[in-house]
Amino acid sequence: MNELNLTYEDVEGIAGALLAVFFILIEKLKPAREMNKMDDFKYDLLGFLLIPVVVGLSRNSIRGVIGYFNIESMDLLAGYHSGLKIFLSLLITDLFLYINHRLMHTDFLWNAHVWHHMPKNLYWFSGFRSSFIHAFMFAIPGILVGFFLFNLNFTELCIAYSYGAFAQFFTHANIKYKLQSLSYIIVTPHMHSVHHQTGDHTHKNFGVMFSCWDRLFGTYLDPDSVEHRQYGSEKPENVSLIRILLGM
Repeated sequence: MNELNLTYEDVEGIAGALLAVFFILIEKLKPAREMNKMDDFKYDLLGFLLIPVVVGLSRNSIRGVIGYFNIESMDLLAGYHSGLKIFLSLLITDLFLYINHRLMHTDFLWNAHVWHHMPKNLYWFSGFRSSFIHAFMFAIPGILVGFFLFNLNFTELCIAYSYGAFAQFFTHANIKYKLQSLSYIIVTPHMHSVHHQTGDHTHKNFGVMFSCWDRLFGTYLDPDSVEHRQYGSEKPENVSLIRILLGM
């Protein structure tokens, strides 16, 4: 524990608050699309308020399982530079997130993910809609890779989790930017926006942080090569909001 008695989740929350201010400002200055953010604001707000709860429950339940079975860290990169440990931790975590994301687009798990795809307007705030099952599946790689495989220390976890928070804000942000070449390395808003469009576009660009997995596994779709479609999946018939939030 550090001198201020903060947890890495406290630091993640502070980073999230700073990122929120930053993206509110940059979306006002450099919007990519005109939109009425009030259309679904109550649901965006609900998703934003629930995310700390569902993520916290997910992480604590996974840690509980690890503690119950006395699973000890492997610490595969003990003695290596922190930068390498953080980068490889993020990269491997992202591979599992990519796999999880593709699984959520199957009929079996779509109900766990549809809440995330329902916003009709895509911007930083709407990207936080996650059902409990969605959050649980996305929490598993971060816990197992960061804690179990690499045994990241407090500072390393803070950096890794803060970058994960940045990626969440950035990929869903409604911003116009010039460095399109970024998409060769990381998932950009322009690239990820395709994934939130209707039709077969939603089965492309599954990457969460790094774009290499879509390119490697053949799911990359160049956003400049397709005509823009509307955002938002329809609410499943006869499924209550409670079930949608649970992911069932």
